[in-house]
Amino acid sequence: MTDCLRAYILDEDTKPMSGITEEGYDWEIIRNSMGFLCGYIILKEGHKYYDEPDFTKSKCPFKQPHCGVTFDQIENNQRRLGFDTGHWKDLTIIDSVRLNKIIEDPNYDNKYSVNKALNGNYGDIPGTTYKNYDFVLNEIVKWSESIGKN
Repeated sequence: MTDCLRAYILDEDTKPMSGITEEGYDWEIIRNSMGFLCGYIILKEGHKYYDEPDFTKSKCPFKQPHCGVTFDQIENNQRRLGFDTGHWKDLTIIDSVRLNKIIEDPNYDNKYSVNKALNGNYGDIPGTTYKNYDFVLNEIVKWSESIGKN
């Protein structure tokens, strides 16, 4: 594996970005326009939590994902709940350069280290880490388990 963060991120984007959890929930991972990852679980109409108040504004009756529910929208008879990795201690900027710029610009090849990004060696705040694909997928799995069978 290369230690180039840009190449690592581009490789991450080739992984499955959707699927179904063991509990039966559709899930998605997207990389937003700022370059960091977001995870989603879809609740179908009729689910016990489908008609609950907006979870971005109210307490969840299940385990919160990383830094809480930051997206809650109903569309086409599906409630899409999401979280993101753009919070304090989540690596979203390196040396004042946003992740999306590092991803888009090939001049950043080999400039930034995957090892440093994953182990908290970047940024002004000790312990700030890049939340990678495996982290987001693991959060989705734990979140799904806490919500229970679909």
